[in-house]
Amino acid sequence: MSKREAVVRGAGLVAASTVIVTVAFVGLLAVVSGETSGLADRFPFYVVVLSSAFTALILTLERYLADGRNILLTAVVLSITIAIVVGLDVEGILFAIENPDQLVASRLLLYLLAAGCLCTGLVYWSVHHWREFTAS
Repeated sequence: MSKREAVVRGAGLVAASTVIVTVAFVGLLAVVSGETSGLADRFPFYVVVLSSAFTALILTLERYLADGRNILLTAVVLSITIAIVVGLDVEGILFAIENPDQLVASRLLLYLLAAGCLCTGLVYWSVHHWREFTAS
């Protein structure tokens, strides 16, 4: 892979993850403000996402990790994280469709986009340096 391809791939990854996190922040705003009509009806689907992610992670991690305890702990943490992000993203999309004026007029979307970008950088850094903090 050339340096240019690596930069394009990295920029695409940063852009995609920033959008995902930003939409999740919009979803969090919707949940906190109580503007999530029908959430109870959608909740079972979020549970299916969680269980599917858990099973897929167990099967995938079995190839890369030898310790069953690490496999289970990693699968639990990641599947809960995935379910939360998917749920907040769906709620964020629905909120944005129903209330676009609240996001655009107040410039709130720009603040959420900035927060999403910062979180993307923080998660990237954490993934690469988490061992430095767990070693002690």
